[in-house]
Amino acid sequence: MHHAPRRAALQILGWVATTSIVASIPMRCFASDRIVTWGCAEGVCEGQDDPQPTIDLVSNLSSGAFHSMVVLPDGILRAWGSGSEGSTNGSFPNFRQSIVPSDLGPVLTAVGGGTHTLALLADGSVRAWGAGLLNTSQIPQFGQSMVPADLGPCVQIAAGNAHSLALTREGAVRAWGYDGFGQCAVPSDLGAVQRVAANGYTSYVISQAGVVRAWGLNSHGQASPPADLGVCSQLAPGFVHAVALQIGGTLRAWGSDQHEQVTACPSGFFLQVASGGYHSVALRTDRTVVAWGRNSAGQCEVPIEIGRCKQVAAGRHHSVALRVLPCVGDVNGDGVHSGQDIGALFAAFGATDPSADFDGDGVVTSIDFSILLAAWGTCAPE
Repeated sequence: MHHAPRRAALQILGWVATTSIVASIPMRCFASDRIVTWGCAEGVCEGQDDPQPTIDLVSNLSSGAFHSMVVLPDGILRAWGSGSEGSTNGSFPNFRQSIVPSDLGPVLTAVGGGTHTLALLADGSVRAWGAGLLNTSQIPQFGQSMVPADLGPCVQIAAGNAHSLALTREGAVRAWGYDGFGQCAVPSDLGAVQRVAANGYTSYVISQAGVVRAWGLNSHGQASPPADLGVCSQLAPGFVHAVALQIGGTLRAWGSDQHEQVTACPSGFFLQVASGGYHSVALRTDRTVVAWGRNSAGQCEVPIEIGRCKQVAAGRHHSVALRVLPCVGDVNGDGVHSGQDIGALFAAFGATDPSADFDGDGVVTSIDFSILLAAWGTCAPE
């Protein structure tokens, strides 16, 4: 199958628009200063590829199946995609999962499910909206947005296709919503938990010891972590597969391999991983982005122009990344000036390292050091 070459980026009013062709399906990629999205072919797109141009500084990035969210440094939540004003939401009514409640307090993080959104507020309370504000036991109204009245303060949240999870301050895991595969039947022997995760109809936790447990739908082995899985720090479940970030920075995948979600899992060392429906996206330690799995809408076609990033997220047919803005003197590319940049510059002194050769004369000298000092503190805050 022919993949047409990617066309060059076009700068439009501070945004970058990139068009590429995958399997003869037109792709769109829009980028603000911070946010880059790709994937979402015509026919499956509900605006999840089009973040608001006013979004700049971002503290946290996440995605639901067909929408995405960012938390700003002041705790304001912004969302776009399916469930926004004017969205047709596919074959379902508009459940408004991308319309943030006007009375929502400061947010720490937010997560999205199939057609609902959860937000963890600064005071530890959990709010939910979108589908599931009722429990009619008919798709997709299963009470997944009906936060239990006795939930109490929480430290983490997760969302599956039609169910929700929360980890309370006391360390208890709570689940509510659709339970057709037992995904809300939390095992009584979990012990101490540090993370919760969910996707599709399966629920996951990482214990304080770094051990992954899962329950719910196990149609492709997604709820059966490998026996030799290492100690894990992050977990990114897809619809029928899962990827874990192990201590040491390597990835391990299991479950369905229909789209090579498992066999194409990349080697190397990583900072973060996210999974959508049938694909995954990961952030390497050098802050470059890689994606693999199903590519029906171009969701694995990482834009060449993306540069270095600090966070990634994934939906059913789209991928999102939060860029590190380049700035003068940022030798290690993390978006801020620090002692690490000074150390890296000294290590490159006398060499031809382009990342530290600020004046472009082909060699790192004392002039480059002076440029770094002059630019100190001018990087945009993270």
